[in-house]
Amino acid sequence: IMLKHLEKCAANGLINKKNIETIHRLNTSSIHGKLLFYIKNRDNTPVDGIIKNMNDEVELIFRKNNK
Repeated sequence: IMLKHLEKCAANGLINKKNIETIHRLNTSSIHGKLLFYIKNRDNTPVDGIIKNMNDEVELIFRKNNK
């Protein structure tokens, strides 16, 4: 599903098409890492903070100047 959204973003000029796979891998790795740290109590960030961090990362990826 995420790849379809990334392809749509590339079609709309939000990201460069050649970066789709890299963005997908980075995003997936980041989410898995944050969740693993949370589950293993290696990060004291509350769930709301983790979700905010994830949202901030996604927003950074899709800023126009990051094409």
